[in-house]
Amino acid sequence: MDNYEVLTKGECNKLSKAILEAIRSNLKDPKAGTQAVKDLIAKNPKVGRLDLKKTVITDKGMAILSGALRTNKTINSIDLSRNQLSKESMETFAAAIVIKQAILKYSLNLNNLGDDGVKLFADGIKEIKRLKEIQLNCVGLTDAGMQSLGEAIVGKLFLTRLDLSSNAITEEGAKILGPCLKGISSIEELKISFNPIKNEGVAALCEGLEGDKALRLLSMVRCEIGPEGGVSLLKMLENKEGIEEMYLRENLLETEFGVLLAETLKKFPKISKLDLSKNLLEDEAGKAIVGTMNEKDYVTELDLRDNHIGEEATALFEQLKQRQPFLWIQYNKYVPTEEELKLMEEKRIAKEKEAKKALKAQPKKKK
Repeated sequence: MDNYEVLTKGECNKLSKAILEAIRSNLKDPKAGTQAVKDLIAKNPKVGRLDLKKTVITDKGMAILSGALRTNKTINSIDLSRNQLSKESMETFAAAIVIKQAILKYSLNLNNLGDDGVKLFADGIKEIKRLKEIQLNCVGLTDAGMQSLGEAIVGKLFLTRLDLSSNAITEEGAKILGPCLKGISSIEELKISFNPIKNEGVAALCEGLEGDKALRLLSMVRCEIGPEGGVSLLKMLENKEGIEEMYLRENLLETEFGVLLAETLKKFPKISKLDLSKNLLEDEAGKAIVGTMNEKDYVTELDLRDNHIGEEATALFEQLKQRQPFLWIQYNKYVPTEEELKLMEEKRIAKEKEAKKALKAQPKKKK
């Protein structure tokens, strides 16, 4: 159990507030500020978490905090999200955390780190063998910074949470990260939403996650994933029976993926939240998914809005809503435009032609 869990949230917040006050009151005297923060940490040896998110301590404040953390033995979790931190902050922070290697959970979301800042952070955590959480949501990370971060993650057998959402990672960055995840079987949450990793990137990540049976939450919202990437996802999910939440909103996965996913979901006894909104799913997929989710005991959220859901699936949604009134369920009957109807018809005809061609290509049986 983490030290943070031993105490109440209130006590942890009290120490975090006292540290923030010590930093702000000593910005002109960093040496005194560092000593004050050291003393506060020493007086509270059972507090394992610092929550300094949205405190705007900036780079100067980070220099003071980092100086104090050089002797830290008790703080094992730190949240520094939304603090206007930059590469400069990471220079002092990385130098501090590499010394004692006590902090195992890091949240640096919504800071201006950029690739250079992420590289410095990666150097700081590289030798922390029991690293558990990395949250780098919206920090300006691109493919250029992925090599350093990937190398820092390799062999982290206790890593449970990785959040790289809302950056500028493409398929090339995902191809770097994927192999680095191999051999790690402890990842419970992977979030890489709002990055254009596309089909090839998804394939690389899925291959890296094949041996991870601990996966509980997967978030790949608006990643430009098409049917080909959907095949990779389905293959990876085959042995992930512990899946509870999946967020795949605003991709291009299409109907066949939805139908096959519905079949795969039958293996997941704990699935509770599923978001497939805006994915070009048609009535067949809607019916299959509702049918599967209706058999589950733990479902709390189901979102299939802005798909091509027709009359039959809409009727099933209504029935499901009546049977499970506490289920948060979102859907809408989609009315396609004339252009979309034309494209759907062209796709249907193309599929029929492919099926006939495949039938003709089959060897004829000898009489």
